[in-house]
Amino acid sequence: KISIPPIAMTYFDPSIQEWKRISSNSTIIPVSKNNNLVFDDSGLSKKEIELLKKDISYIQTTKPIWRNIDQDSYTGVIILYFISFLLIPIPMAFNFILGYRLNSEPFRISRSALANAKKKIRRDRGIGSIPDSKIIYTYLKDKIQLPSDNLDPIAVKHLLYERIDQTLFDEVMAHLKTCDSSHYGGQVENDQGVTHKKTIEILENLEEQLK
Repeated sequence: KISIPPIAMTYFDPSIQEWKRISSNSTIIPVSKNNNLVFDDSGLSKKEIELLKKDISYIQTTKPIWRNIDQDSYTGVIILYFISFLLIPIPMAFNFILGYRLNSEPFRISRSALANAKKKIRRDRGIGSIPDSKIIYTYLKDKIQLPSDNLDPIAVKHLLYERIDQTLFDEVMAHLKTCDSSHYGGQVENDQGVTHKKTIEILENLEEQLK
């Protein structure tokens, strides 16, 4: 006979505004004898292990193979550290010569400014495309690392004054006015092709002088 103990619980009786405790009676369960074997199959049986063609794998019965650490191993580690220390000054040397960090995002943006501007010129065709002056503003923003490309000819005049030679300076200012007047005044395809060609020429000259 197996006795199941009583179960007790506490509850609040709102009718009398008091806490009460109630408990069940213990229960007696008669258990008859059974001749069948009862086992726990929560893990693998011996037969299942045999089907895997290996016994318990996490028990190691053989001695581990130890390898002696000789002088050559220490020598290799020392050489590796020495080579690593020699490589450290290389990025610092590039930083000193070029004035940029080669792995910095501003340097990558500045270096690809001309290529991105040329892609925009080749992609933007027809009426409704952005003016070449806007492409020049975006190029200057990426090249010189400006906070915004919201520029105009007056801002560009102050920005490039004494940073480029006078001939290129005059070409840039005149071309910006031409781009705006052609775009907002309604340009034909032939005029647009000439404008794009001149824009690329000016961008390449700016790339050479804006270091």
